[in-house]
Amino acid sequence: MPFCGQDLTMRSRLAPVAYDWMEIILIREGTCEVVHRRDEARSMVRPGHVVVLMPNVPCGIVPEGQVKVTRLFYRPLFVVQQLNWADPPAMPHLLAAWRRFERTKPSQVVDLAGEDWPELTGLATNLVGLTRTGRLRLEHLSVAGWALRVLGVIENRLAVGRAHGLFAADHNVVNRPTEPSFGKLRPLHEGISLVADRLRDQYAEQHTVAEMASWANLSPSQFRRKFVQQIGKTPKAYQDMIRVRRMAEMLLATEWPVARIAESVGWLDPSRAAQVFKEAAAMTPRGYRRSFGVIANRPGYAEDAMFDAVMLTFDI
Repeated sequence: MPFCGQDLTMRSRLAPVAYDWMEIILIREGTCEVVHRRDEARSMVRPGHVVVLMPNVPCGIVPEGQVKVTRLFYRPLFVVQQLNWADPPAMPHLLAAWRRFERTKPSQVVDLAGEDWPELTGLATNLVGLTRTGRLRLEHLSVAGWALRVLGVIENRLAVGRAHGLFAADHNVVNRPTEPSFGKLRPLHEGISLVADRLRDQYAEQHTVAEMASWANLSPSQFRRKFVQQIGKTPKAYQDMIRVRRMAEMLLATEWPVARIAESVGWLDPSRAAQVFKEAAAMTPRGYRRSFGVIANRPGYAEDAMFDAVMLTFDI
């Protein structure tokens, strides 16, 4: 699906994670700190604040007590496609809003407390309700209208700069070790499903494309094309994503040196491991352990663990 919505109540930290999605986070109740840039910048947010994240920008949440948020996830091309079908009288405003989003900073916090907040929360509630009941496909026109309206409410508060091209149709996300914007991974081709399962189980092993293609009973060119089509990532990026996920778990669960953990998940070069990890998690492995290691054994941590929020919530 090109769009998802989620209500989330948190008492423990949500470690940073990057998605192919554009993400909008509404702070409904409570206060929290958000980690929302690759330089580990942190901002305190409260009800009425909205965190706007472009694709591939990681974000973590550190609540003070209990915090309730609404998370809206957009697949970028969804917005472009909906603009093409928009009602002509609304086009000038929608196109202006979209141009601003194309030029917005990769991550920022805006204060929308005031007259815009009731409309924004109402739209978000409707979108989350359709996600929860599985009616996104049946109510496609309502979803598109409400989702675009959310962007329209927010856009005039955004700080902008140069266009960054994150929404271009040819924006390359297939090589990034981030969670795909395809929802739950359910490949249609049995051979691709087999390869994905093996890569999850054998993430520390080194496999060539030719070897993986043989598992799927496909030629290497067919295999790569079908894997990207159905998973949203190249086989290498997908395996990197699994390795980052496992590395994050081990950083919190063990006292092993970072280099040893990197080697155990399949990276022989610690600097390469740190580079890929930071691209997916917004911080270095040492910074991640320092910021989130104290919560590895807290009740509820497994439910809020890195990379699982969307994958477990949107079973679509």
